[in-house]
Amino acid sequence: MDSPEQLQRNERDLNPRGVNPSAFKADAFGRSAIVPPDTLALVRSGTLPNRIGALVCAFCVSAYIGGGAIISLDPVDRVDASPRHASIADVAALAGVSMATVSRALRDHPHVADATRRRVYDAARALHYVADANASRLASGRSNTIGLLAPILISWYTTEVIAGVEEILQDAELDLLISTRRGLPDERTVFGPDAAFRQRVDGMILVDVFFHEEGAKGLLKAATPAVVVGERLQTVPSLSIDNRLGAEMATRHLIALGHRRIGLIGGQVTPGISSNVPDERMAGYLGALSAQRIRRERGLLADGHFTIEGGRRAARQLLLSAQPPTAIFCMSDEMAFGVMQTARELGLSLPGDLSLIGFDDHPASEAFGLSTIHQPVKEMGRMAARLMTDILAGHGTASRHHPLGLALVARSTTGPPTHRSNGHVGLS
Repeated sequence: MDSPEQLQRNERDLNPRGVNPSAFKADAFGRSAIVPPDTLALVRSGTLPNRIGALVCAFCVSAYIGGGAIISLDPVDRVDASPRHASIADVAALAGVSMATVSRALRDHPHVADATRRRVYDAARALHYVADANASRLASGRSNTIGLLAPILISWYTTEVIAGVEEILQDAELDLLISTRRGLPDERTVFGPDAAFRQRVDGMILVDVFFHEEGAKGLLKAATPAVVVGERLQTVPSLSIDNRLGAEMATRHLIALGHRRIGLIGGQVTPGISSNVPDERMAGYLGALSAQRIRRERGLLADGHFTIEGGRRAARQLLLSAQPPTAIFCMSDEMAFGVMQTARELGLSLPGDLSLIGFDDHPASEAFGLSTIHQPVKEMGRMAARLMTDILAGHGTASRHHPLGLALVARSTTGPPTHRSNGHVGLS
Protein backbone atom coordinates (compact mmCIF):
# COMPACT_ATOMS: atom_id res chain seq x y z
CA MET A 1 0.00 0.00 0.00
CA ASP A 2 1.24 3.54 -0.78
CA SER A 3 2.52 5.75 2.07
CA PRO A 4 0.52 8.89 3.05
CA GLU A 5 3.12 11.01 1.28
CA GLN A 6 2.71 8.93 -1.92
CA LEU A 7 -1.07 9.26 -1.68
CA GLN A 8 -0.72 13.02 -1.50
CA ARG A 9 1.60 13.06 -4.51
CA ASN A 10 -0.82 10.84 -6.43
CA GLU A 11 -3.68 13.20 -5.63
CA ARG A 12 -1.63 16.20 -6.73
CA ASP A 13 -0.84 14.42 -10.02
CA LEU A 14 -4.51 13.87 -10.69
CA ASN A 15 -5.70 17.18 -9.23
CA PRO A 16 -3.01 19.82 -9.84
CA ARG A 17 -5.47 22.68 -9.26
CA GLY A 18 -6.46 21.43 -5.79
CA VAL A 19 -10.12 20.98 -6.64
CA ASN A 20 -12.23 19.36 -3.91
CA PRO A 21 -12.11 15.59 -4.60
CA SER A 22 -15.84 15.27 -4.10
CA ALA A 23 -16.30 17.47 -7.21
CA PHE A 24 -13.12 16.41 -9.00
CA LYS A 25 -13.40 16.55 -12.82
CA ALA A 26 -11.57 13.89 -14.84
CA ASP A 27 -13.44 12.76 -17.97
CA ALA A 28 -10.97 11.52 -20.59
CA PHE A 29 -13.85 11.19 -23.06
CA GLY A 30 -15.11 14.80 -22.85
CA ARG A 31 -18.20 13.77 -20.87
CA SER A 32 -19.24 13.90 -17.20
CA ALA A 33 -19.59 10.74 -15.16
CA ILE A 34 -21.04 9.86 -11.76
CA VAL A 35 -18.46 7.74 -9.95
CA PRO A 36 -19.00 5.65 -6.79
CA PRO A 37 -16.83 6.81 -3.86
CA ASP A 38 -14.92 3.49 -3.73
CA THR A 39 -13.91 3.89 -7.35
CA LEU A 40 -12.81 7.48 -6.72
CA ALA A 41 -10.63 6.22 -3.87
CA LEU A 42 -8.95 3.83 -6.32
CA VAL A 43 -8.41 6.71 -8.73
CA ARG A 44 -6.79 8.78 -6.00
CA SER A 45 -4.63 6.12 -4.38
CA GLY A 46 -3.54 3.78 -7.16
CA THR A 47 -0.38 3.73 -9.21
CA LEU A 48 -0.51 5.57 -12.54
CA PRO A 49 -1.69 2.57 -14.65
CA ASN A 50 -4.27 1.74 -12.01
CA ARG A 51 -5.48 5.32 -11.88
CA ILE A 52 -5.92 5.46 -15.63
CA GLY A 53 -7.75 2.14 -15.59
CA ALA A 54 -9.90 3.34 -12.73
CA LEU A 55 -10.88 6.46 -14.62
CA VAL A 56 -12.06 4.36 -17.55
CA CYS A 57 -13.77 1.93 -15.20
CA ALA A 58 -15.40 4.84 -13.36
CA PHE A 59 -16.95 6.17 -16.51
CA CYS A 60 -18.25 2.76 -17.60
CA VAL A 61 -19.66 1.84 -14.17
CA SER A 62 -21.30 5.19 -13.66
CA ALA A 63 -23.36 4.79 -16.81
CA TYR A 64 -25.22 1.93 -15.11
CA ILE A 65 -25.26 2.43 -11.32
CA GLY A 66 -24.89 6.20 -10.71
CA GLY A 67 -24.20 7.84 -7.36
CA GLY A 68 -20.94 9.21 -5.96
CA ALA A 69 -18.63 11.99 -7.07
CA ILE A 70 -18.66 13.82 -10.41
CA ILE A 71 -15.54 13.20 -12.47
CA SER A 72 -14.62 15.22 -15.56
CA LEU A 73 -11.33 16.56 -16.92
CA ASP A 74 -10.90 20.07 -18.21
CA PRO A 75 -10.08 20.11 -21.96
CA VAL A 76 -6.38 20.71 -21.28
CA ASP A 77 -6.26 17.61 -19.06
CA ARG A 78 -8.09 15.23 -21.37
CA VAL A 79 -6.34 12.21 -22.84
CA ASP A 80 -6.19 12.60 -26.61
CA ALA A 81 -8.16 9.64 -27.96
CA SER A 82 -6.68 10.18 -31.42
CA PRO A 83 -3.02 11.09 -31.00
CA ARG A 84 -1.26 12.43 -34.07
CA HIS A 85 0.94 9.81 -35.67
CA ALA A 86 4.48 10.72 -36.58
CA SER A 87 4.89 11.66 -40.22
CA ILE A 88 7.78 11.16 -42.59
CA ALA A 89 8.52 14.88 -42.16
CA ASP A 90 8.92 14.33 -38.41
CA VAL A 91 11.40 11.52 -39.02
CA ALA A 92 13.30 13.64 -41.53
CA ALA A 93 13.50 16.57 -39.09
CA LEU A 94 14.75 14.40 -36.23
CA ALA A 95 17.28 12.59 -38.43
CA GLY A 96 18.43 15.82 -40.10
CA VAL A 97 17.82 14.55 -43.64
CA SER A 98 15.31 15.11 -46.42
CA MET A 99 12.01 13.25 -46.67
CA ALA A 100 13.26 11.63 -49.87
CA THR A 101 16.24 10.24 -47.97
CA VAL A 102 13.95 8.85 -45.27
CA SER A 103 11.85 7.15 -47.95
CA ARG A 104 14.91 5.62 -49.60
CA ALA A 105 16.42 4.49 -46.30
CA LEU A 106 13.26 2.79 -45.10
CA ARG A 107 12.94 1.01 -48.44
CA ASP A 108 16.55 -0.24 -48.13
CA HIS A 109 17.57 1.68 -51.21
CA PRO A 110 21.23 0.90 -52.00
CA HIS A 111 22.18 4.57 -52.53
CA VAL A 112 21.92 5.53 -48.85
CA ALA A 113 25.01 5.65 -46.62
CA ASP A 114 25.00 3.20 -43.72
CA ALA A 115 25.40 6.00 -41.15
CA THR A 116 22.48 7.89 -42.64
CA ARG A 117 20.35 4.77 -42.75
CA ARG A 118 21.04 4.09 -39.07
CA ARG A 119 20.16 7.68 -38.19
CA VAL A 120 16.85 7.38 -40.03
CA TYR A 121 16.08 4.04 -38.38
CA ASP A 122 16.83 5.48 -34.93
CA ALA A 123 14.59 8.48 -35.58
CA ALA A 124 11.75 6.29 -36.89
CA ARG A 125 12.05 4.03 -33.87
CA ALA A 126 12.08 6.94 -31.42
CA LEU A 127 8.95 8.43 -33.00
CA HIS A 128 7.20 5.05 -33.38
CA TYR A 129 6.87 5.89 -37.06
CA VAL A 130 4.78 3.56 -39.22
CA ALA A 131 4.99 4.03 -42.97
CA ASP A 132 1.75 4.83 -44.76
CA ALA A 133 1.05 1.66 -46.79
CA ASN A 134 -1.04 3.51 -49.37
CA ALA A 135 1.65 6.14 -49.90
CA SER A 136 4.29 3.44 -50.25
CA ARG A 137 2.19 1.65 -52.83
CA LEU A 138 1.67 4.82 -54.82
CA ALA A 139 5.39 5.54 -54.74
CA SER A 140 6.36 2.04 -55.86
CA GLY A 141 3.58 1.66 -58.42
CA ARG A 142 2.62 -1.68 -56.85
CA SER A 143 -0.26 -2.70 -54.63
CA ASN A 144 1.71 -5.40 -52.75
CA THR A 145 -1.50 -7.42 -53.03
CA ILE A 146 -2.14 -10.77 -54.68
CA GLY A 147 -5.64 -11.58 -55.88
CA LEU A 148 -7.18 -15.03 -55.51
CA LEU A 149 -10.15 -15.89 -57.72
CA ALA A 150 -12.27 -19.02 -57.11
CA PRO A 151 -15.78 -20.14 -58.13
CA ILE A 152 -16.78 -20.90 -54.55
CA LEU A 153 -15.11 -19.98 -51.25
CA ILE A 154 -16.96 -22.06 -48.64
CA SER A 155 -15.64 -25.47 -49.67
CA TRP A 156 -12.97 -27.12 -47.51
CA TYR A 157 -10.81 -27.47 -50.64
CA THR A 158 -10.74 -23.74 -51.36
CA THR A 159 -10.15 -22.81 -47.73
CA GLU A 160 -7.18 -25.21 -47.59
CA VAL A 161 -5.70 -23.68 -50.76
CA ILE A 162 -6.18 -20.19 -49.31
CA ALA A 163 -4.48 -21.24 -46.07
CA GLY A 164 -1.44 -22.40 -48.03
CA VAL A 165 -1.35 -19.20 -50.08
CA GLU A 166 -1.57 -17.05 -46.96
CA GLU A 167 1.38 -18.85 -45.33
CA ILE A 168 3.71 -17.80 -48.13
CA LEU A 169 2.30 -14.32 -48.73
CA GLN A 170 2.53 -13.48 -45.05
CA ASP A 171 6.22 -14.28 -45.04
CA ALA A 172 6.62 -12.18 -48.19
CA GLU A 173 4.68 -9.29 -46.55
CA LEU A 174 2.06 -9.33 -49.30
CA ASP A 175 -1.69 -8.91 -48.83
CA LEU A 176 -4.33 -11.27 -50.22
CA LEU A 177 -7.53 -10.10 -51.93
CA ILE A 178 -10.14 -12.83 -52.48
CA SER A 179 -13.05 -12.84 -54.92
CA THR A 180 -15.36 -15.34 -56.64
CA ARG A 181 -15.99 -16.07 -60.29
CA ARG A 182 -18.89 -18.36 -61.14
CA GLY A 183 -19.40 -20.09 -64.47
CA LEU A 184 -17.07 -20.66 -67.39
CA PRO A 185 -14.37 -17.97 -67.53
CA ASP A 186 -13.86 -15.93 -70.67
CA GLU A 187 -12.33 -12.61 -71.67
CA ARG A 188 -14.61 -10.80 -69.21
CA THR A 189 -12.50 -12.21 -66.40
CA VAL A 190 -9.49 -10.15 -67.44
CA PHE A 191 -10.95 -7.39 -69.62
CA GLY A 192 -14.62 -7.02 -68.59
CA PRO A 193 -16.40 -6.58 -65.24
CA ASP A 194 -13.69 -8.52 -63.41
CA ALA A 195 -10.95 -6.28 -64.82
CA ALA A 196 -11.37 -3.97 -61.80
CA PHE A 197 -10.27 -6.86 -59.61
CA ARG A 198 -7.21 -7.41 -61.77
CA GLN A 199 -6.27 -3.72 -61.61
CA ARG A 200 -6.15 -3.81 -57.80
CA VAL A 201 -3.54 -6.58 -57.57
CA ASP A 202 0.02 -7.29 -58.67
CA GLY A 203 -0.78 -10.90 -59.61
CA MET A 204 -3.66 -13.37 -59.69
CA ILE A 205 -3.98 -16.95 -58.41
CA LEU A 206 -6.92 -18.66 -60.11
CA VAL A 207 -8.29 -21.69 -58.24
CA ASP A 208 -10.44 -24.18 -60.18
CA VAL A 209 -11.55 -21.49 -62.62
CA PHE A 210 -10.79 -23.79 -65.60
CA PHE A 211 -9.72 -21.57 -68.45
CA HIS A 212 -8.63 -24.39 -70.75
CA GLU A 213 -5.72 -23.67 -73.06
CA GLU A 214 -7.63 -21.43 -75.45
CA GLY A 215 -9.11 -19.30 -72.69
CA ALA A 216 -5.79 -19.04 -70.88
CA LYS A 217 -4.33 -17.20 -73.87
CA GLY A 218 -6.40 -14.22 -72.80
CA LEU A 219 -4.40 -14.05 -69.59
CA LEU A 220 -1.27 -13.39 -71.60
CA LYS A 221 -2.86 -10.22 -73.03
CA ALA A 222 -3.14 -8.77 -69.52
CA ALA A 223 -0.21 -7.13 -67.79
CA THR A 224 -1.08 -8.91 -64.56
CA PRO A 225 0.77 -12.23 -64.10
CA ALA A 226 -1.37 -15.26 -63.24
CA VAL A 227 -0.92 -18.75 -61.78
CA VAL A 228 -3.67 -21.33 -62.35
CA VAL A 229 -4.44 -23.98 -59.72
CA GLY A 230 -6.32 -27.20 -60.55
CA GLU A 231 -5.81 -27.32 -64.31
CA ARG A 232 -3.03 -28.50 -66.59
CA LEU A 233 -1.97 -25.62 -68.86
CA GLN A 234 1.10 -24.71 -70.85
CA THR A 235 0.15 -21.14 -71.79
CA VAL A 236 0.50 -19.80 -68.24
CA PRO A 237 2.09 -21.28 -65.10
CA SER A 238 -0.22 -23.92 -63.66
CA LEU A 239 -0.28 -26.72 -61.13
CA SER A 240 -2.65 -29.58 -60.46
CA ILE A 241 -2.94 -33.23 -59.51
CA ASP A 242 -3.63 -36.02 -62.01
CA ASN A 243 -7.30 -36.73 -61.32
CA ARG A 244 -7.42 -39.67 -63.72
CA LEU A 245 -4.43 -41.32 -62.05
CA GLY A 246 -5.94 -40.83 -58.61
CA ALA A 247 -9.20 -42.50 -59.63
CA GLU A 248 -7.25 -45.38 -61.16
CA MET A 249 -5.32 -45.81 -57.90
CA ALA A 250 -8.55 -45.96 -55.87
CA THR A 251 -10.24 -48.43 -58.21
CA ARG A 252 -7.14 -50.63 -58.52
CA HIS A 253 -6.97 -50.80 -54.74
CA LEU A 254 -10.49 -52.24 -54.60
CA ILE A 255 -9.78 -54.64 -57.47
CA ALA A 256 -6.60 -55.85 -55.75
CA LEU A 257 -8.68 -56.67 -52.67
CA GLY A 258 -10.85 -58.95 -54.84
CA HIS A 259 -13.84 -56.72 -55.63
CA ARG A 260 -15.46 -56.91 -59.06
CA ARG A 261 -18.79 -55.14 -58.51
CA ILE A 262 -17.46 -51.66 -57.80
CA GLY A 263 -19.91 -48.78 -57.63
CA LEU A 264 -18.99 -45.20 -58.52
CA ILE A 265 -20.53 -42.07 -56.99
CA GLY A 266 -19.63 -38.86 -58.79
CA GLY A 267 -21.49 -36.10 -60.61
CA GLN A 268 -20.99 -32.41 -61.26
CA VAL A 269 -18.97 -30.60 -58.59
CA THR A 270 -21.23 -27.53 -58.40
CA PRO A 271 -24.18 -26.79 -60.70
CA GLY A 272 -23.36 -24.02 -63.15
CA ILE A 273 -19.62 -24.22 -62.59
CA SER A 274 -17.42 -25.80 -65.23
CA SER A 275 -15.00 -28.44 -63.93
CA ASN A 276 -12.85 -31.11 -65.50
CA VAL A 277 -12.66 -33.13 -62.26
CA PRO A 278 -15.69 -35.46 -62.72
CA ASP A 279 -14.76 -36.44 -66.28
CA GLU A 280 -11.14 -37.12 -65.41
CA ARG A 281 -12.01 -39.23 -62.37
CA MET A 282 -14.64 -41.13 -64.34
CA ALA A 283 -12.00 -41.88 -66.98
CA GLY A 284 -9.66 -43.22 -64.30
CA TYR A 285 -12.35 -45.49 -62.83
CA LEU A 286 -13.31 -46.89 -66.24
CA GLY A 287 -9.68 -47.30 -67.24
CA ALA A 288 -8.91 -49.40 -64.15
CA LEU A 289 -11.94 -51.64 -64.81
CA SER A 290 -11.02 -52.03 -68.47
CA ALA A 291 -7.43 -52.97 -67.64
CA GLN A 292 -8.77 -55.95 -65.61
CA ARG A 293 -11.47 -56.81 -68.18
CA ILE A 294 -14.22 -55.94 -65.71
CA ARG A 295 -17.44 -55.05 -67.46
CA ARG A 296 -18.84 -51.58 -66.90
CA GLU A 297 -22.39 -51.59 -65.54
CA ARG A 298 -24.55 -48.49 -65.75
CA GLY A 299 -26.47 -49.63 -62.68
CA LEU A 300 -23.31 -49.19 -60.61
CA LEU A 301 -23.07 -45.46 -61.35
CA ALA A 302 -24.81 -42.80 -59.25
CA ASP A 303 -24.71 -39.00 -58.96
CA GLY A 304 -23.80 -37.62 -55.53
CA HIS A 305 -23.23 -33.93 -56.48
CA PHE A 306 -20.01 -33.91 -54.43
CA THR A 307 -21.95 -33.35 -51.18
CA ILE A 308 -22.54 -35.45 -48.06
CA GLU A 309 -26.29 -35.50 -48.61
CA GLY A 310 -25.79 -36.38 -52.28
CA GLY A 311 -23.54 -39.27 -51.28
CA ARG A 312 -26.15 -40.51 -48.80
CA ARG A 313 -28.90 -40.57 -51.45
CA ALA A 314 -26.66 -42.12 -54.10
CA ALA A 315 -25.63 -44.87 -51.66
CA ARG A 316 -29.27 -45.82 -51.05
CA GLN A 317 -29.78 -46.03 -54.80
CA LEU A 318 -26.84 -48.42 -55.20
CA LEU A 319 -27.16 -50.47 -52.02
CA LEU A 320 -30.91 -51.12 -52.32
CA SER A 321 -30.66 -52.25 -55.95
CA ALA A 322 -31.22 -55.88 -56.97
CA GLN A 323 -27.48 -56.41 -57.41
CA PRO A 324 -25.68 -54.03 -55.05
CA PRO A 325 -21.92 -53.41 -55.28
CA THR A 326 -19.49 -54.97 -52.83
CA ALA A 327 -17.37 -51.81 -52.91
CA ILE A 328 -17.91 -48.13 -53.75
CA PHE A 329 -15.46 -45.54 -54.99
CA CYS A 330 -16.57 -41.95 -54.28
CA MET A 331 -15.04 -39.09 -56.26
CA SER A 332 -14.84 -37.08 -53.03
CA ASP A 333 -14.50 -37.84 -49.34
CA GLU A 334 -17.56 -35.77 -48.53
CA MET A 335 -19.73 -38.07 -50.66
CA ALA A 336 -18.08 -41.01 -48.92
CA PHE A 337 -19.19 -39.57 -45.56
CA GLY A 338 -22.75 -39.74 -46.88
CA VAL A 339 -22.24 -43.38 -47.90
CA MET A 340 -21.04 -44.19 -44.38
CA GLN A 341 -24.22 -42.66 -42.98
CA THR A 342 -26.43 -44.74 -45.29
CA ALA A 343 -24.48 -47.93 -44.52
CA ARG A 344 -25.06 -47.34 -40.83
CA GLU A 345 -28.79 -46.75 -41.43
CA LEU A 346 -29.01 -50.01 -43.40
CA GLY A 347 -27.12 -51.97 -40.77
CA LEU A 348 -24.07 -52.56 -42.98
CA SER A 349 -20.58 -52.71 -41.54
CA LEU A 350 -17.44 -51.35 -43.18
CA PRO A 351 -15.53 -53.20 -44.56
CA GLY A 352 -17.34 -56.43 -43.65
CA ASP A 353 -20.46 -55.75 -45.74
CA LEU A 354 -19.14 -52.97 -47.94
CA SER A 355 -15.74 -51.54 -48.84
CA LEU A 356 -15.53 -47.78 -49.37
CA ILE A 357 -12.83 -45.45 -50.66
CA GLY A 358 -12.93 -41.71 -51.26
CA PHE A 359 -10.75 -39.08 -52.89
CA ASP A 360 -9.15 -35.96 -51.32
CA ASP A 361 -8.08 -36.98 -47.79
CA HIS A 362 -10.44 -34.45 -46.24
CA PRO A 363 -9.31 -33.21 -42.78
CA ALA A 364 -12.02 -35.41 -41.17
CA SER A 365 -11.21 -38.58 -43.11
CA GLU A 366 -8.60 -39.90 -40.70
CA ALA A 367 -11.04 -39.60 -37.78
CA PHE A 368 -13.61 -41.63 -39.74
CA GLY A 369 -11.02 -44.22 -40.77
CA LEU A 370 -11.86 -43.59 -44.42
CA SER A 371 -9.56 -45.06 -47.06
CA THR A 372 -8.88 -42.38 -49.64
CA ILE A 373 -6.54 -40.81 -52.18
CA HIS A 374 -4.51 -38.03 -50.59
CA GLN A 375 -4.02 -34.84 -52.57
CA PRO A 376 -1.77 -32.11 -51.07
CA VAL A 377 -4.33 -29.30 -51.15
CA LYS A 378 -2.59 -26.86 -48.81
CA GLU A 379 0.71 -27.49 -50.60
CA MET A 380 -1.00 -26.47 -53.85
CA GLY A 381 -1.67 -23.09 -52.27
CA ARG A 382 1.88 -22.80 -51.01
CA MET A 383 3.35 -23.69 -54.41
CA ALA A 384 1.04 -21.29 -56.25
CA ALA A 385 2.09 -18.47 -53.93
CA ARG A 386 5.78 -19.32 -54.32
CA LEU A 387 5.43 -19.26 -58.11
CA MET A 388 3.75 -15.86 -57.89
CA THR A 389 6.34 -14.34 -55.55
CA ASP A 390 9.11 -15.62 -57.82
CA ILE A 391 7.45 -13.91 -60.79
CA LEU A 392 7.06 -10.62 -58.90
CA ALA A 393 10.68 -10.79 -57.69
CA GLY A 394 11.82 -10.98 -61.30
CA HIS A 395 13.06 -14.55 -61.06
CA GLY A 396 10.35 -15.58 -63.47
CA THR A 397 8.92 -18.99 -64.08
CA ALA A 398 8.50 -20.86 -67.31
CA SER A 399 4.93 -21.08 -68.62
CA ARG A 400 4.69 -24.73 -67.82
CA HIS A 401 2.74 -27.15 -65.71
CA HIS A 402 3.81 -28.18 -62.20
CA PRO A 403 2.27 -31.55 -61.19
CA LEU A 404 1.70 -32.56 -57.59
CA GLY A 405 1.80 -36.16 -56.43
CA LEU A 406 -0.96 -38.35 -54.99
CA ALA A 407 -0.87 -41.14 -52.43
CA LEU A 408 -3.17 -44.05 -51.56
CA VAL A 409 -4.13 -43.96 -47.88
CA ALA A 410 -5.61 -47.35 -46.93
CA ARG A 411 -7.51 -47.14 -43.66
CA SER A 412 -10.28 -49.21 -42.07
CA THR A 413 -13.08 -48.90 -44.65
CA THR A 414 -11.58 -51.18 -47.31
CA GLY A 415 -11.01 -54.94 -47.20
CA PRO A 416 -11.62 -58.14 -49.19
CA PRO A 417 -15.21 -59.03 -50.11
CA THR A 418 -16.86 -61.55 -47.78
CA HIS A 419 -19.87 -63.85 -48.03
CA ARG A 420 -21.82 -61.09 -46.31
CA SER A 421 -20.84 -58.42 -48.85
CA ASN A 422 -21.87 -60.61 -51.80
CA GLY A 423 -25.51 -59.58 -52.08
CA HIS A 424 -25.45 -57.89 -48.65
CA VAL A 425 -27.12 -60.62 -46.61
CA GLY A 426 -29.93 -59.17 -44.50
CA LEU A 427 -31.07 -56.59 -47.03
CA SER A 428 -34.33 -57.15 -48.82
